[in-house]
Amino acid sequence: MKLALFIWIVVITILSSLLFEFKHAVQDGWDRLDHLERDITIQRQALQVLRAEWSHLNQPDRLAWLAEKHLNLQPIQPRQILSWATFTSLFPTASNPELSFLQSQQDAKHPEGVSALPSMTPAQHPP
Repeated sequence: MKLALFIWIVVITILSSLLFEFKHAVQDGWDRLDHLERDITIQRQALQVLRAEWSHLNQPDRLAWLAEKHLNLQPIQPRQILSWATFTSLFPTASNPELSFLQSQQDAKHPEGVSALPSMTPAQHPP
C-alpha cells in the first residue's frame, strides 16, 4: 500500500511540474503573440502614414509645379522628331564626308579636342 501511495505521489508531482511548464510555455506564447500584434499594428499605422505621404508627394498638380520649377521643360516641336535615316546621317562615317568637314571645323573651334559632334557610328539594329 505504501508503494502504491508513493507511486501516486511521484506521478502527481511529475504531472504537476509538466502542467506548470506547459502553462508557462503557453503564457509565453500568448505574450509573444500580443507583442507581435502590437508590432503589426504599429507597422500598419506607419504604412498608412507613408501611403498618405506618397499620395501627397505624387499629386499631379504638385508634380507639374515641381517639373515646371526645376526642369524648365518645353513641349516637343515637330522639327525635333527625326526619321531613322536622318538620325544616322548625323553621325560622321567614312561614307559621309560632309560631317567630316564639319568635324574639322569643330576641331578648329575647339583646339583642346572637345567636340560638339558625336564621334561614334550608329548601332546596328536587328531587322
